[in-house]
Amino acid sequence: DINLTGMTIGQIQDLQRKNIYQDKNGNYVGGAMGKYQIVSGTLQGLINRGVVSKNDMFDQETQDKMAMSLIGNAYDSYKSGKITADQLQNKVSGIWAGVPNTK
Repeated sequence: DINLTGMTIGQIQDLQRKNIYQDKNGNYVGGAMGKYQIVSGTLQGLINRGVVSKNDMFDQETQDKMAMSLIGNAYDSYKSGKITADQLQNKVSGIWAGVPNTK
């Protein structure tokens, strides 16, 4: 067993490089990791945007921070009543394959 939460983001990236697969669009991506199943391209995007750094631990707090960054405005719109729960779910389904679209 590998303790992902005891690793840094950089170590997670190294592990993802070893677990590359081809997605439904023919793109090669690193394996999904952690509570929110974040793939390599998404993780690199979070690093590029300054949400996390390669030296941050891939612990629960960091994973939650990444998830909130990914759903950001959609969640805020839901909390303020601007969009419905179904609309939020549909937006999130574009981020995580495990969340079904309600349409």
